[in-house]
Amino acid sequence: MELSKSFAVRYEDNTGCEDSIAYYATEEEAEAAIEEELNQVMEFFRGRDYHFGVFGREEGLATEIWACGDDEYASWTRLWK
Repeated sequence: MELSKSFAVRYEDNTGCEDSIAYYATEEEAEAAIEEELNQVMEFFRGRDYHFGVFGREEGLATEIWACGDDEYASWTRLWK
């Protein structure tokens, strides 16, 4: 995959153990991957008070989910503009 034509997504969470950058051929693939992973984390947080949203960051748009009253979170930042 040619880097200049890829859509990069940076994943981060509170553990720091699985922080990574994934590359996708299309914006649609990148968005689908974010949605799938967000749904997995929502399932993990089920039964707990949590919030999620989309926020603008300097490096790109970010989707974040976090547990209220806790330091657990996950974040996906789109590294394209």
